[in-house]
Amino acid sequence: VIFCHQEESNWVLGEPKMLKDRFDAIFASTRYSKALEAITKIQKDQRAEIKVLETEEKNLSGLKEMARTKKLNLEGKQQEKEDCNDVVKKAEKELKELKEIISKCEGVIQDTSDIESKKADYNKDLLNLKDRLEPLAKVLQDHDEYTEEDIPRINQMRNNMVARLETFSNDKKMAEEDVRHAERKVNKRIDKLDAARQLESDLKAENASFQKRKADWEKKAKEVSDKLELGFGEEQLKNESWQAIPSAFSRKVKELVDKKETEEREAKKKHSQERDQVQTKVAQLTMKTQTNEQRQLDVSSECRKLTDTLNNEKREI
Repeated sequence: VIFCHQEESNWVLGEPKMLKDRFDAIFASTRYSKALEAITKIQKDQRAEIKVLETEEKNLSGLKEMARTKKLNLEGKQQEKEDCNDVVKKAEKELKELKEIISKCEGVIQDTSDIESKKADYNKDLLNLKDRLEPLAKVLQDHDEYTEEDIPRINQMRNNMVARLETFSNDKKMAEEDVRHAERKVNKRIDKLDAARQLESDLKAENASFQKRKADWEKKAKEVSDKLELGFGEEQLKNESWQAIPSAFSRKVKELVDKKETEEREAKKKHSQERDQVQTKVAQLTMKTQTNEQRQLDVSSECRKLTDTLNNEKREI
């Protein structure tokens, strides 16, 4: 039995579909489910984005560490290059000194040649004197008696010959001493020349090794440039001064690291903002859920009151 004035309160006795729609309207369960699905989807997207950002952060950290290692390697190569430059400068200085020694040796050799020539001339003069003395000695042997006028002349000739022989003997001794001295100097110069040639050979080998290390360094620099996208070409690496390349590399690496760090900060900031937005939405939905639960409690209480009223009315009827 339903009284006319109770029709508006009798919806709880209606069809199940109408009852479900009424309860859905009261508790907003459909909107809550959609909101919960939206929150779940947002959380899933945020977790995926967080994973991507964490992966990028690891990659950036790896690139940063690799850049730091490459920078240290570049500084080491620069120090090695400076050491090689010092070795080359020292070698050039020693090579210059050796050239001067070789020039002096050539002068000593020329002096020795002149002395040998003088020695040959002295030997020739000695032979000429002997040839001239032999006839005189023969004449003296053939003449046992001399006039008083011949004796002074012969003595004078003899004295002149003796003086010339003594002078020649002294000159010969001096020449021989000069020759021995020159030979000693030449031997010393030859030893120094051999040492210079050995040093020159060592310097050539060191230069070849230096050129090889330089080529390897340019190759590694090109690989680092390509890997880090620094934009250095082979010709640029060859034409750039060795002092400029490490500075350019350091500058490029620093720019890349700064760019990656800026992107990382922007990504973290964006992620933080989106996370705050999600948390705000979750808080709002939580408040709505709590409000809906309170409304549900109120409706349940009202339903119980209506049920009690209906039961009382049924009993009265």
